[in-house]
Amino acid sequence: MKKLLVIISLLINAILWNSCGMSDDAIGKVGKFEISKDVFMEELQKRFQNRLSTTTIDSATKMNTLKPIVLNKQKLNDAYALDLDDDEEIQKEVARQRENFLYSKYFEREIVDRLLPDEEIRKYYDNQKEQVKASHILISYEGSSNKEAKRSKEEALKLASQIYEKVKNGEDFTKLVLEYSDDRSKDANKGDLGYFSKGRMVPEFDQAVFSMEVGAISEPVETQYGYHIIRLEEKRDDPRMANSSFEKEYMNIKRTMYRSVAQEASKLWQKHSDSLKNAIGFEVVEVNVNQVPEIVNQLSVTSGAITEDAFSEEERNLVLVRWNNGEYTLGKLANEFGNIASQFKQRISNLDQLKQVVDNRGVFFAAIDLALKRGYDREKDIVEELDKVQERQMLVKVQKVQVNDKVEVSEEEKIAYYEEHKEEFVRNPKIEIWEIHVKDESLAKKIAGWAKSGRNFEQLAKKYSTDKGYKDKGGYVGYKEKTHRGTVSREAFNVGPNSVGGPVKYRNNWVVFKTGALTEKEYKAYEEAQSQVQSKLAAVKNKERREQWEKELEEEYPLVINQKVWDTI
Repeated sequence: MKKLLVIISLLINAILWNSCGMSDDAIGKVGKFEISKDVFMEELQKRFQNRLSTTTIDSATKMNTLKPIVLNKQKLNDAYALDLDDDEEIQKEVARQRENFLYSKYFEREIVDRLLPDEEIRKYYDNQKEQVKASHILISYEGSSNKEAKRSKEEALKLASQIYEKVKNGEDFTKLVLEYSDDRSKDANKGDLGYFSKGRMVPEFDQAVFSMEVGAISEPVETQYGYHIIRLEEKRDDPRMANSSFEKEYMNIKRTMYRSVAQEASKLWQKHSDSLKNAIGFEVVEVNVNQVPEIVNQLSVTSGAITEDAFSEEERNLVLVRWNNGEYTLGKLANEFGNIASQFKQRISNLDQLKQVVDNRGVFFAAIDLALKRGYDREKDIVEELDKVQERQMLVKVQKVQVNDKVEVSEEEKIAYYEEHKEEFVRNPKIEIWEIHVKDESLAKKIAGWAKSGRNFEQLAKKYSTDKGYKDKGGYVGYKEKTHRGTVSREAFNVGPNSVGGPVKYRNNWVVFKTGALTEKEYKAYEEAQSQVQSKLAAVKNKERREQWEKELEEEYPLVINQKVWDTI
């Protein structure tokens, strides 16, 4: 009901406008920010992946999908109003990410584009348009990826061929899946693999299933997993591609395809790095690098971060690597890796490791210099990604400024909260438990009988228990709450103190247990619970302040709908 009221509220507060002052592809505007149709369609596709058309989704559901996008835009308006785009911490993070993006772009142009030409990416895109839905029966053999399989390859093929004939003769496919398949997920999915595109399955399976007609049954297909009998259920266009294009999917496909060439790319990069070093006069200044451990270890900083400010001007400007018109200094090294002083000191204590780090970072920044000279920083994808980085950081900061920083918890409020919510600050009852774990249920029943007849439980545990962690302690696991040991602790509370219980199934074993003393529930004193009280009350007040702020945002930056575009969705 509450969710429905929120949607209705949003619908009421949305001003229906005839696109005045908006781009042709904008579905709405919040303050100074437009919401493009493409962005909204992507969200709808994420939520309703199996819908071929979004026109069948009702307006209230669409508006509910739009709400988080609207809220983010409202928060961004507030962040810009507070000049958080000029915040020093945020700009430092943007600068750091800018370096990463430029390096990645350089790597992409020099290495990835050689291995993945555009025509290969286009071919992959075209293949993704079609999806199939299939089911299978897997018959594994010893030596396949299924380590539990015991039958020979010949036996597996014979069985798979027999099952194929059963299916062809009209026997129920699902029944045969449950009876024969070695796929571990068969009980959950009954052999159904769902929808998938080309390239998702191993090559042999992929080739077979995409060459089949709907309703067809394949003869046994061999893969690394064993033999598959495949039934093709359906073919369709991938609904996720309905509102997409090659240009939109280009980078996602490139990233996916990169996984298959990553090892080769690494080798190419090593060769390229060597050539790059020769071309730009790259030099690790070993005499300076050798001084770094002594300089750092003389610092009095033992906790917190070590930054360039911890060094003298001469030390922070100590050149560790130089190249044409560029250098990497001790100050830069500290700013990158000195966020935890103790770890930084340990890291630079090994000279060979330090030289490798310095060499790698030198190449990193040299590549960035070249990327800047080539104008990669002005390319559309980098500009857009940096805008996203900045706005993500602004959203975090504005939440802190408008919510966290405005919440205060007084001592009086904490005491009052503690008095009103004492049930939240208790030590739950615990019962003392000993356990004997065995694999065989019949043995577990025998052990339970022996224990109940008075045999020494600790000796039984040492002799029979398979739990290595507690066996040598006579099975003693200590005092446990009702939820701490699953079925064992629940049943232990049922039988009560000073009793023997079980066997019960716990994880992959049968467990016989003995109980000892039972502690009662105890209320924590305020002094003991104070940190919990602070945390819980702060969370309550944060929620109240956040809800208040979001109402203020809704009034300050209402959603303006472009009805003409909205009606096309």
